[in-house]
Amino acid sequence: MINYSVEKTKESIDFITFNIHDKLEITFANIGASIFEIKFSDCAGNLENIVLTPNSRQYWIENRTFSGSIIGPLAGRYEINDTSLEVNRPPYHFHGGNTGYDKKIWDFEINELPYETQLIFTLNDLENHLKVKVIYSINQHLQLKMAISAIATKKTHFNPTNHIYFNLSGNNQDTVESHTLYLSSNQYFVENTEKVIIGSSKITKDDILDFSDLDGKSLKNLSTFDGLDTTFSLDKKKVGIISHPQSGRAVKINTTLPAAVVFTLNQPQIHFENKPKYSGITFETQYPANNLEKVMLKAGEEYFSETTYSFLNLKDKKMDGNSCNLI
Repeated sequence: MINYSVEKTKESIDFITFNIHDKLEITFANIGASIFEIKFSDCAGNLENIVLTPNSRQYWIENRTFSGSIIGPLAGRYEINDTSLEVNRPPYHFHGGNTGYDKKIWDFEINELPYETQLIFTLNDLENHLKVKVIYSINQHLQLKMAISAIATKKTHFNPTNHIYFNLSGNNQDTVESHTLYLSSNQYFVENTEKVIIGSSKITKDDILDFSDLDGKSLKNLSTFDGLDTTFSLDKKKVGIISHPQSGRAVKINTTLPAAVVFTLNQPQIHFENKPKYSGITFETQYPANNLEKVMLKAGEEYFSETTYSFLNLKDKKMDGNSCNLI
């Protein structure tokens, strides 16, 4: 059974929490249609937060970060060219601008179905001529599905994502250098010195950016190349797996989208209350940024994408120190 509760604040920001058998607890917020917190049990049954979240809800409300929120209408950096896009990171447009979706209060409703419970967020974006819906679906299989849809009322651009940071250790004073990563990718997008995509390149076997080993590649050497901040082109499997052997937790991410931005929080950020460098890792599913033609919608045209997060406990066949071994 999926239980839920709604907690209202004086700022008209609601926190909606879903719990499945005390194994998975997810808290959302209507500001930014956000995933605020995910608590997931480790191989010993300890329920701990596995995403990067400021310790105080009030601090998070008053000091907006992108973490866990829907970024839109455009995620990433874009050259302005002859468009009317806001220049909020001169000379570029970045992450939806100063009034992007992460800062909006969304309407929501809860829909209880036989096999899942849906949290449905809606936003009427008059400025960008879009009617947007985000449906988070939670089921008994410990899966969270995020379906984003939109319809354009006038020619516009749309390329949203969710900017959630994972840290599966359950202690985000630890770093993700203790994690492993698998990506179904053999190509990444090349950026200029200002982090704007300008091309693509193949990933060769055993390259720094080669995460094709099905057992996952350790992130212990992040500091040797200043961490990851890379847009990967996903192959036809469109899968990523983030694992933490010591706790026995893993998150498998499937998507309909062609790319994912993997970022390992390569510098401490004050809004995360001085959590250390490399204390989180994103898997931002989207279309590659800086290609406005690719993400253009005509009047009446619809957008749809779906990303599924499957929360897995690595099977405790045998113990290796404090580690749970992968199935």
